[in-house]
Amino acid sequence: GDDLIISGPYGDFYHDEIRDKENMICLASPDGIMPYIAMAENSASGDFNNHIKIFYSAKTYDELVLIDYLHDIVQRADNVDLYVFLSDEEKKGTIHGVITAEKIQNIFDKNCTIYASGEEGFLKYLNKELGRNYKFMIDVNEYKEKREKSLERLAKREAREVRSSKVEAKLDPMNS
Repeated sequence: GDDLIISGPYGDFYHDEIRDKENMICLASPDGIMPYIAMAENSASGDFNNHIKIFYSAKTYDELVLIDYLHDIVQRADNVDLYVFLSDEEKKGTIHGVITAEKIQNIFDKNCTIYASGEEGFLKYLNKELGRNYKFMIDVNEYKEKREKSLERLAKREAREVRSSKVEAKLDPMNS
């Protein structure tokens, strides 16, 4: 057997006026954009006054979740800017390439709070690129624990089926 590694959103992800700087950089892959959409919505409604720069990264434009909605929000929020990075595609209005420490420094000064949210590979890349070891995960309503229990039940059910049928089972790919 293969090892099954289960990961889901977990941790604390929130804005703290005491901890966080006025300027914020939010780094996201498509899997991690939702917290920043919420921040941008709050900014557009006037409930959040920090200056937010969202760096949204994907291979292609089609992978960007809710990009049109995010553009609409950014149009209404004076304190939110959006930078879209595409590594495998060149498209007008986007930056070709990946997020780098140099690109972040060219857009914002050092007096800022950096958030990052997305799939594990994206976060590992950012940890290496930024020279820090961050772990950014989000937990909503004990998602991680519930997801682990659900996958454990699935694995046990499949194991019982394989044991009784003597036929190898293959699970469909799952999102983390």
